[in-house]
Amino acid sequence: MGHSVGQAFKKEINKDNITNTLSNVEKAEPQKITYPKRIFLIIGNEFCERFNFNGMKGSGGIKSCVIALGGDQFKLPEQSEQMTTYFSMFYFTTHAGAFVSTLIIPILRSDIHCFGENVCYSLAFGVPALLMITAILLFILGKSSYTYVQTSSENMLMQMLKCIWNAMIVKRREGKTKPRENLLDYSIETYGEQMVNETRIMLKILVLYLPVPFFWALHFQTGSRWTFQANKMNGDIQFYTIKPDQMQMIESIFILTFIPLCELVIYPLLSKIGIRRPLQKLTIGGILMGISFVLSAGVQYQIESMPLNSVNMLWQIPQYVFLTMGEAVLAVTGLSFSYEEAPQSMKSVVLSFWYFEVALGNIILIFIAGLELFESRTYEFLFFSVLMFCSMFVFAVLAYNYEKLKKTEKTSFQSRFIK
Repeated sequence: MGHSVGQAFKKEINKDNITNTLSNVEKAEPQKITYPKRIFLIIGNEFCERFNFNGMKGSGGIKSCVIALGGDQFKLPEQSEQMTTYFSMFYFTTHAGAFVSTLIIPILRSDIHCFGENVCYSLAFGVPALLMITAILLFILGKSSYTYVQTSSENMLMQMLKCIWNAMIVKRREGKTKPRENLLDYSIETYGEQMVNETRIMLKILVLYLPVPFFWALHFQTGSRWTFQANKMNGDIQFYTIKPDQMQMIESIFILTFIPLCELVIYPLLSKIGIRRPLQKLTIGGILMGISFVLSAGVQYQIESMPLNSVNMLWQIPQYVFLTMGEAVLAVTGLSFSYEEAPQSMKSVVLSFWYFEVALGNIILIFIAGLELFESRTYEFLFFSVLMFCSMFVFAVLAYNYEKLKKTEKTSFQSRFIK
């Protein structure tokens, strides 16, 4: 009896030790590790690639892989804060490269003469091509110093789809005789527990992202509907006359301003009122986008109520402020959240889905615009703002359930581990 009591006492002590260890890991402060300098090679590569993309209108499928590679250079959780700044720098560089290209390429094309002609398309195409070569060289330069994370050589997206399909087939065949707790559990025997768990995580993230395309559907209107709005406004600001399409330059300037401002000022202020989690920031980003369209509806109402070209273009600035602030919060946080939440073998897959959400936003905009639901653009802008607010309400509900489920799974894991 004394022996059994001793064993029980020892087991209880082990439980306490494990619980304390897990608690200490959660509360442990991140250790200070120097910022990986090879990150700047990836950032430089992105700047040159973005300059080339805007200058030559080329495209490629490398972005999700490059971002994931950059994230792999950090040691987590010790460098979690440093990794967050990396995603901000990456997004900042993307816009900086595009902005500089937009400024310089027209000058190279029109203001410089070459080969006996009044224009120099050779230089306009040659400089982006040279920068693309530079981007490749920068990337290769860090090859020996990059941290490489070993993942499966198989197509993980196809593996995930096969895992889901197999679960559906097996459930149909064995659902009554050998019932499992969840659908994907039917694929454990074929694909293993790790693959099933990673697929489950992927599906949770994709469901969470369902409302996100509506954000981009609104965002893309800066190059179409907001420019059409500016066409009916007055660009005279005494010393200069703003052209309608030049208002888009304000968007670039604001986004380059708000990305560092978020890191240095806005996020610390939000942290003081309890807004620290990524999903909270994503929701705020969407709300800011909705507000921008309420403001654009107000400007449109003034345009439709007054003589043509009597409303000054500067009245568009507030809507651009809220739009770019929303983009700075949502886009950067979305990249960081996607990388951190994704399974190790599927980080680039999750990031590619994040960019797929951007493409879906474009499709949604084309579809809604084609319906021509409103004669007045004022009501159309209000419709988009309501659509955005509703999408963010759905997102907030999904985010709450996502975090609640994560806490439940974490508690379940700890209890199993202690047992």
